[in-house]
Amino acid sequence: MKKHSHASNVALTFNQINNKITISYKDDGVGCKIKKSSGIQNMENRIKSINGSIIFESEIEKGFKTTIIV
Repeated sequence: MKKHSHASNVALTFNQINNKITISYKDDGVGCKIKKSSGIQNMENRIKSINGSIIFESEIEKGFKTTIIV
């Protein structure tokens, strides 16, 4: 968060509904154009390997958001 997004505020939330855990991350940083680099692809592969899903959302100057469900 500090290195890449230059965010001032970050929200990290954890929720459990039935047998699923949702981890949400949101910041007010610089945002980015999401491209499937090796780092993002590695995260997706690791989450999928434990039968989970990950969603990335971001726009330039509108922060970054990701949701992981496992």
